[in-house]
Amino acid sequence: MKISHVYAIAIIEGIVSLGIEVSAFRQITPFLGSSLEITTMILSFFLIALAFGYKVGGQFKGDIYRRLSYNFVLVLLFAPIALSYKVMALWFSIDINIWLQFTIWLLATVGYPIFLLGQTIPILSSQSSFKTHSEASGNILFYSTLGSVIGAIGVSAFLFNTLGVGMTLVVIGVLITAMTGILFIYTEERFIPIATIAALSMVFMLNIKTTFVVQNAYANVSIAQTVDKRLYFKVNNNASSTIHKDGKPARYMEAIRNALEVEISNNSKVLVVGAGGYTLSHLYNKFDVTYVEINRDLKAAAEKYFLKKPVVGKVIHEDARAYFIKTDTMYDAILLDAYNGNFEVPAHMMSVEFFKNVKEHLNKNGIILVNMIVDPFFNDTFSSTFRNSLNVGIGSCTYVTNQLRSGMGTVMAMCKPDMQTKVYTDDLNKVSLDMSERKFMAMQVVKSRK
Repeated sequence: MKISHVYAIAIIEGIVSLGIEVSAFRQITPFLGSSLEITTMILSFFLIALAFGYKVGGQFKGDIYRRLSYNFVLVLLFAPIALSYKVMALWFSIDINIWLQFTIWLLATVGYPIFLLGQTIPILSSQSSFKTHSEASGNILFYSTLGSVIGAIGVSAFLFNTLGVGMTLVVIGVLITAMTGILFIYTEERFIPIATIAALSMVFMLNIKTTFVVQNAYANVSIAQTVDKRLYFKVNNNASSTIHKDGKPARYMEAIRNALEVEISNNSKVLVVGAGGYTLSHLYNKFDVTYVEINRDLKAAAEKYFLKKPVVGKVIHEDARAYFIKTDTMYDAILLDAYNGNFEVPAHMMSVEFFKNVKEHLNKNGIILVNMIVDPFFNDTFSSTFRNSLNVGIGSCTYVTNQLRSGMGTVMAMCKPDMQTKVYTDDLNKVSLDMSERKFMAMQVVKSRK
């Protein structure tokens, strides 16, 4: 085999291997999230499969062109197809143990394909175009590693954000086809081009058309409408925002607005972490609203397909934790609305340290609102620990359940760090006086709404 062909296969193999791994990280997010446990399992499967591939490839003796050709066709049949959103949505809709489901999916998308690709370097190193085995393995490993770097950066930073995940998988399929094309020069296996074209056609059909209005490195975004004309802005399969047929947003957003009306005055500065469909300032423009949202494409999608008009307020595209560390801006109210309650939650934004950092940017007598989808009775470990972290990091919080379905509720935490800690005692009991003050404040709120 020509040296140039060896190096071409090596660099493409590196691109494809890391492309598959990065795509697995991205595609599992709408279904199981992007937790450290999920990431670790994908990485572990990748490395174990690669190790076994190296071992099997190093022991191979036979027709290297035929072996590699079959390997690449099998990779094309498994990875880009099993990674397609349509196949994954069907697979993860089956009601079986979720970890068994995830493991089987990992074997099909990462384990078996990477095992086959891992055989490439030792098999290519054994062919006679090089003077010594050390020269062969060193050069081929260099180009394969270079390809891996290109694959990791190119897929995550460029292809996902320009072509979308579906088309990225098509590109990976085309690259695999290119490797079989090079090998076809050296083999008389007529089955290979037929199988390759058939597999690539399946990759195209499963990935070329999607219903997403945005598909980038962060999320799949779609718009759904029900028979009663409710419009949903869905991010990674979760309804992040809702607009009813009368133009009003979801019930929990109405509750947030009511709380803000009571606690802060008009034109107060409000920070929203996790923009969703940008509905807080939609049809309601009494406050100076700033959104912090890491996904740059959400704003344009919300304006075009959901709100049908420009977003009201300032938008900052940055990770929320990084923003709070860098900014010195103070706010009268802060809404944390980045917790969708599914498998995907930002763990770095759920710690005591993060909540303390949020509190540092709140003006005196300000309010922090946290939209949580948890067990409303906080019976499970996640829900209770989330609540405890809020209480320790911010201080006094009141919890109100707005919706309740299947044991999970939309729970609103209303936290006022500067809340008074007075108590009633038998010796000093001002209940009647304080009740009169509360009634007066309630009347003022009612008047302001008329």
